[in-house]
Amino acid sequence: DPAALSWAAWAASLPAIRAATKASLVASHALSAQPWSYVLTGVALHAASALVLLALARRWLRDFGLDARRASSAALIATLIFALHPAQTEAVTYVSGRSVSLAGFLSLVSLLAWERRREGGGHRTLAASLAAFALAIAARETAVVLPFALVLLEAARGERWGEALRRARAHFAVLGAALAAIALSPTYARLLRESLATRSPLDNLRAQVDGIAYLVTHPLLTLRVNFDPDVAATWPPDAGWWLAALGLVFAIVLGFATLRRLRPKSRPSPRAGAASDPPGAHGG
Repeated sequence: DPAALSWAAWAASLPAIRAATKASLVASHALSAQPWSYVLTGVALHAASALVLLALARRWLRDFGLDARRASSAALIATLIFALHPAQTEAVTYVSGRSVSLAGFLSLVSLLAWERRREGGGHRTLAASLAAFALAIAARETAVVLPFALVLLEAARGERWGEALRRARAHFAVLGAALAAIALSPTYARLLRESLATRSPLDNLRAQVDGIAYLVTHPLLTLRVNFDPDVAATWPPDAGWWLAALGLVFAIVLGFATLRRLRPKSRPSPRAGAASDPPGAHGG
């Protein structure tokens, strides 16, 4: 793609899909046209993501009751699992996986800025969070889930759902603008038609659940990974699929319910837009 080889060609291609990803490829190419520069950038992005995740995990674990020492230890374990999971290999070492690693890094940066905003960071931290979120969407479209993750995070802390939605309203505004731009793009319209022609939504649902179940049971539990696993993608699914789907739903509900039962050590500051109710007033 010429737009991924020089800054002039990249600028001339705008507006374009995944512009942030192409910009990162231009940066790698400017360093060297040899494969090592692309691999080096991918590894650097992954290492940076791990460091941001470590900072987030420490904050969250302290918020939910762990002392500083235990929070640091648990956060380090979680970060090492993230950093060394064999399922990360393709996103880190393959040029085609750059969109995944870049969008993941930018989404984590947006989350970290969000956390600092809650601690009284001011409008600059909110602007940083919104900018990182917008760039994450420009790297890979799956980053659109971030505002919903923010709502779940606030709800897990004990906020009412309405208040959690209100706090994330700026991110939903960025999401709305991004979805409007996608809807007006002829390229995205063509890609959507090709996607639906390739696989129906129900077939895709089956493939996604089977894929997640594979990642949990093979690379994570047995450290066995297949570059191209044989994942079924036709509807209706078999009994094993329903068992895996119920297991995933149960794990999500159990994890969220566990967080809701924990009582955070500190409430959001009024400057961050929190209600002035006493601790525990939201039932968190």
